[in-house]
Amino acid sequence: FKSFLRGPTAVFDYLRGRQPYPAAGHNPLGGFSVVAFLLVLVMQATTGLFSNDEIANAGPFYGWIAPQTSNRLTSLHAINSKVLLGLIVLHLAAVAWYQLVRRQDLLRAFWPGRKAGADGIDSSRGARAVLIVIALIVALALAIRAAPEATISLF
Repeated sequence: FKSFLRGPTAVFDYLRGRQPYPAAGHNPLGGFSVVAFLLVLVMQATTGLFSNDEIANAGPFYGWIAPQTSNRLTSLHAINSKVLLGLIVLHLAAVAWYQLVRRQDLLRAFWPGRKAGADGIDSSRGARAVLIVIALIVALALAIRAAPEATISLF
């Protein structure tokens, strides 16, 4: 985050064309876009764990909360899915704009994670990130295993 997340002043300066951004990585507005994506994805995953369809399916943590709370979280889950789709469309439009209007080949940099001719960003510490993801997966699996049975009452 340190390499691409900047303050609101940098975003406004970038939008007004006053401040160039580094050749590597996201521009200041793109940094906030990444944070927005992460927050919306965390919200989607979290609400999905507690949601239900009021018929036969429920998230693995449904049994830990009251049905009314699950229904509220299910509503948030549905609204948040639309926000997520909106962010995806906005992101694809931004990539297309940079590709077609600004002539920056972002698509070629997507898979390897490196822009041609760009330097200035330190290594991503990939091994540490993989260990954190594995730890989170194990914690989630243990929590799901410990969760009470999620059954939806039809009455």
